[in-house]
Amino acid sequence: MKRLLLFFLSLLCIPGLLAHEGFDAPLKQKKVSLPQIPGVPNSRNHVACFYFDHFMVKQIDMGDIGADQLSIIPVGENTGGPPCQRDRIPGEISIPKEGTTGWSGYFKGAKSHFVFFDADDGFNGALAFAIYDAKDGKKLFEDNAVGALIFTKSSESAIALRYERAYVGSCSIPREGKSCWNKISAEIHMNSSKYPDCAAGYLKSKAELSVIIPKRNYLNTCRN
Repeated sequence: MKRLLLFFLSLLCIPGLLAHEGFDAPLKQKKVSLPQIPGVPNSRNHVACFYFDHFMVKQIDMGDIGADQLSIIPVGENTGGPPCQRDRIPGEISIPKEGTTGWSGYFKGAKSHFVFFDADDGFNGALAFAIYDAKDGKKLFEDNAVGALIFTKSSESAIALRYERAYVGSCSIPREGKSCWNKISAEIHMNSSKYPDCAAGYLKSKAELSVIIPKRNYLNTCRN
């Protein structure tokens, strides 16, 4: 059985972000209701727009899991930004839902000219996220996090993000021991990390889940 590893990861390689805790507050936000879908009563379809200094993020929500469309629209200075509408806006950069450059989920926040999106659903207690450049809509980075992203101190030319990451290993540490940990360490480039003692967490998870969810498979967590 594969094991889920939770560890802290610092990202220090995204140039251009400012080192402030939390996301930038939008200059303004707008929400425009859309007509209901025939046959779907009480649907809350809408377009949400988030305005920042040099761009706007548009999110079209049709009530399904994940936004129907995510877009970034570059904005010139002192223009007030484009209208909040479902129709395409000149210069609008639509994020594809599939492929290596795509993403499916919701708008999370922005930091400087970098846009963060959450995934539409989580896995193993974690939620994936992606970072796009608002200038050209290019996807810069993606990973998953357990809990909040923490913006730590850094220089003006780079951001330091600290977060807890979930990683599903290709082997079982409780069963295969240090050889498995060495393999996982190489996979995640943490060769200098101390070999974790997973036995206590393994037994605790088994005991807790056997009481809460009897007669079902369980997934253990190992914290180093």
